[in-house]
Amino acid sequence: MRKFFTLLRISIKSNVYYRTSMILNMLTPLVVLGGQIFMWRGLYNLSSDNSFAGMTKSMMYSYILIAFVLNNSMNWSTESRLSKEIRNGDVVAKVIRPTSFLSQNIANMFGGVIVQGVFYVFFCIVIFSCLQDRLFIPTAANMLLFIVSAILGLIIRMAINDFFGLLCFYVTGYLGIVWMKNAIIGFFSGALIPITLFPKKMKIIGSFLPFEYMIHVPIAIFMGNYQLYEIAFGFCVQIGWIVFFFFLHSVIYRRIRVNMVIAGG
Repeated sequence: MRKFFTLLRISIKSNVYYRTSMILNMLTPLVVLGGQIFMWRGLYNLSSDNSFAGMTKSMMYSYILIAFVLNNSMNWSTESRLSKEIRNGDVVAKVIRPTSFLSQNIANMFGGVIVQGVFYVFFCIVIFSCLQDRLFIPTAANMLLFIVSAILGLIIRMAINDFFGLLCFYVTGYLGIVWMKNAIIGFFSGALIPITLFPKKMKIIGSFLPFEYMIHVPIAIFMGNYQLYEIAFGFCVQIGWIVFFFFLHSVIYRRIRVNMVIAGG
């Protein structure tokens, strides 16, 4: 655990070292957020009953803000770091360190989350504080359960990033893999469109995938859409996906190490 926190501290320092890049990475997604808000504002103005799939305007605005924070807690650089390290050979340093490959990857991603996520959480708190009458405010109990679910969802995303990063050991380029992963996550997690608006067949498909447990499920808990047994089931599924991807990592990485040759050895 001591080694993990050491790596985490190094990751945080590396993320804040290039301040201009860090600030741009934080501010650029806000343009997308503004576009989403204006789009849904226009759609609600065209709606006769001022609701979509049972979601009022205040609920939709709250959904957009929370989804934005959860989806952008990790920037492009953080998510694609392992892929780049594999392509340029810097991954050798991780392989020879006396700590697990997975813990190094998780520590690197957590460092980016702490830097960027704290900014967006603060931004979200300010917006909710200033616009309480226009946004959905959860109960204290739902807020605590949401935080637990959001953390589990974040770990799922890290595990998925680790899995797709390992695939770069088998391909010649990583951009296609990263773009494909981001497109799948953005759609099936509910980051772009609430899953409640999906067609029935798409909802069924999404329920068998891990992506909705990263954003949609935590937000549903935040808004009080789930009963206590549904929340407990959601936690169990999230933990199950985490265990699955960590096991998958061990299997894939073991095969990679068998076939890897470093510095002639």
